[in-house]
Amino acid sequence: MIKEVQQAFKMICMDKMLSDGYFDMSIYIYGRIKKDEMYAKLVAHKSKYAALYRGTYPNQDNALSVWNSKMQKQENTNNEQKIKLAYVEASAIVNWVYRSFRNAQERENFTLELLREIKDFAGIQNSVRFSNGVVYNAAKVELHFFSSVSEYKLFYFFFKEA
Repeated sequence: MIKEVQQAFKMICMDKMLSDGYFDMSIYIYGRIKKDEMYAKLVAHKSKYAALYRGTYPNQDNALSVWNSKMQKQENTNNEQKIKLAYVEASAIVNWVYRSFRNAQERENFTLELLREIKDFAGIQNSVRFSNGVVYNAAKVELHFFSSVSEYKLFYFFFKEA
């Protein structure tokens, strides 16, 4: 696996799971990150990963070759030995990988496969759950999804009184 991609998923998924007990993949699964906005953030950050956002997103068949092509051009002008990603870069890389899938269902399946591949959940393998694009440790975090303000108010009312 490409080291930058590995590090990006570690930052976005594992580090967040271990520190906060959850990570939200819904923005990647449902394609909520706008390409031009991510590109602008990367350019502002002077990131070499802005090159990934020029042109079209890859597909599963050509993602590796597109990555190698775009990143090799950057390597020629940017000889960094140690990879140190900023959070925006990690998010951009994860988003780019997720956009190589055709639709939300494929992205969700990839997320589920990713969970199977992550070996070290610090002893919480049996407590890990996946709902609405959020992966969480059920022993540490309780999730509530609201589809309206009235649902939230009702929930707040009942728990405020408790």
